[in-house]
Amino acid sequence: IHDLRFVYLNKQLNLCILRQAATGQLRANYAQGGTFEKIPLNIIPQYILDFLKPIANQIIEEYSNPYFSIDIGIENEKPVVFELTGAKVSFPINEWDNESFYEHFYQHIISKTSQA
Repeated sequence: IHDLRFVYLNKQLNLCILRQAATGQLRANYAQGGTFEKIPLNIIPQYILDFLKPIANQIIEEYSNPYFSIDIGIENEKPVVFELTGAKVSFPINEWDNESFYEHFYQHIISKTSQA
């Protein structure tokens, strides 16, 4: 197992994808031979959903109806965030160019999650 990607749309968790790297690869990138498998939401352990909830809520509170994903792995039996991604069309980017938008987005998420 490499990681789990949780996809949020319309202010709720909609999809979980198990991402696995190709043999000999470190990244679970589809273009590099990685595989994706849809995982039913009803089998996700509650402790993972509890971990995701405050992170997702911070993003949902800050942005109007965002489309985003949270990639997590398990380290020492605890979930850890590997990556946060968002669709540019879902965020108020008209006042930022792409680079400064993502810098603002990531810094905001880091500041909010470090307060939790």
